Amino acid sequence: MTITPPPGFSARPPRREEAQELADLLAASETAIRGQSEMTLNDFLGDWEGVDIDRDAIAMVDGSGRIAAYADTHQRGNELYYVYGYVHPVALGRGLGGFLISWGEVRALKQAAGDGSPEIRVRHHINQRDQPGCHLFSTRGYGSIRATLTMTIDLSAELQPPKTAYGIELRPFDPEQLQAVYEAYEDGAADMWNRPRGQISDFEAKIRTPYFDSTLWQVAWSEDEIVGTAVVSDIDGSGWVESVAVRRAWRGQGIATTMLLNGFEQLKARGVSQCGLSVDAESPTGAGRIYERAGMRHDQTFLVFERIFPRPPA
Repeated sequence: MTITPPPGFSARPPRREEAQELADLLAASETAIRGQSEMTLNDFLGDWEGVDIDRDAIAMVDGSGRIAAYADTHQRGNELYYVYGYVHPVALGRGLGGFLISWGEVRALKQAAGDGSPEIRVRHHINQRDQPGCHLFSTRGYGSIRATLTMTIDLSAELQPPKTAYGIELRPFDPEQLQAVYEAYEDGAADMWNRPRGQISDFEAKIRTPYFDSTLWQVAWSEDEIVGTAVVSDIDGSGWVESVAVRRAWRGQGIATTMLLNGFEQLKARGVSQCGLSVDAESPTGAGRIYERAGMRHDQTFLVFERIFPRPPA
């Protein structure tokens, strides 16, 4: 399947030296939708870890050479493909969003050819406030199947004191224990909705981000067993919790709350004034309630749009 860029634009892989321009594009897109953005160059570069930008990313360039839109794809298991696309506000209404949707589908189908189940699923996360974007996906055969929430906490306010779960010791992440921490991370995330088990290469990408700091990660131990993990980052002065995961046998003991509150305390000690995270709105483990009890509040809602395609032959 061949797709053609809208008139006045060309498509090509992004270049490493364009990272700042792309980060600015994402920030402009987010600001147009919600009035602000925390996107920085380091944040964008962190998202690029694990992405083959020559194969799995695309930049839409106008006649003057400026980047007007961008997208990349992320494969999850053999059947699931996430596409993240952004159009600069000044270029809206020019057909770029539709082109990025088609490009993501073509890229997913090419990656999936002849491998695994008879169908594949392509997904996009769209801010609920972006009504034109939501309408576009509805006209392209996508349905809204789920929602994810972003939650935030003001770290400059008085925080709940860090708690200690009985018999649990929190230690910083030791890269020499990468395999053991990865296994605990994946086990703890096993009940997340529709999440295929990740590869260790995906986990290794987290420690290559520009903002990686092993002392901020929370690793919960019971004697010589890792029972939970929390991936916490300070991204240019803005806190972000990528995940909080506890192995099934250890849930219900306050370990997730312990890791979360300790992460907040460490961020605050570094002068970070706010922290956010993303959570499944219907989390089967009740993660959203845990975060609320820790003092976090709902910020934004993203709708998960999905379209199912038959897998092409090899």
